[in-house]
Amino acid sequence: MDGEILECNPAFLEILGYSKNDYKYIDAYKLHLTKEDRIKLIKKIKSKSYLKGEQITLISKSKKPISVLLNSSVIIDS
Repeated sequence: MDGEILECNPAFLEILGYSKNDYKYIDAYKLHLTKEDRIKLIKKIKSKSYLKGEQITLISKSKKPISVLLNSSVIIDS
């Protein structure tokens, strides 16, 4: 849960205003409105190992709040 986005779909990038080459450099921590929002989301993901259809608000590249549905899963390094 270090904030690195390993993979994302083109719609995610388009909705938030990023190019296909940007995602490698996006800090997931900076996508959330508050640090507390990020912490709550991480707790939910850790408890289930995935999220499907979770409604959250993220911050776009242009710094606008955008409401999205999140599907996410945990990948654990061994």
